[in-house]
Amino acid sequence: EIALAVQDALYADDVLTTGSDGTVDLRLQEQTTMFLRPRSRLRLVQFGSVVAPSQASLHQGKMVVRTGTEPVAITTPTAVVRGAHTRFAVEVK
Repeated sequence: EIALAVQDALYADDVLTTGSDGTVDLRLQEQTTMFLRPRSRLRLVQFGSVVAPSQASLHQGKMVVRTGTEPVAITTPTAVVRGAHTRFAVEVK
């Protein structure tokens, strides 16, 4: 485990985990922002490209996603949420 700093590079298959008082705000190139809340675990599956949307997998916790012009897909153990030009929250208990 390492602590993230502003402007740190992230890659596909990186896993982000927040503690009881931690949060992470991710800003992706396609104007998408992901807000990861305390006690959450998120795996970055892939970053958006011409042929596929950005994808992440929420294993635990809560996140809020504000999508830009390109679609984003968030998977959970029971559902998949996908959208563009929208805002949504996802929670896994």
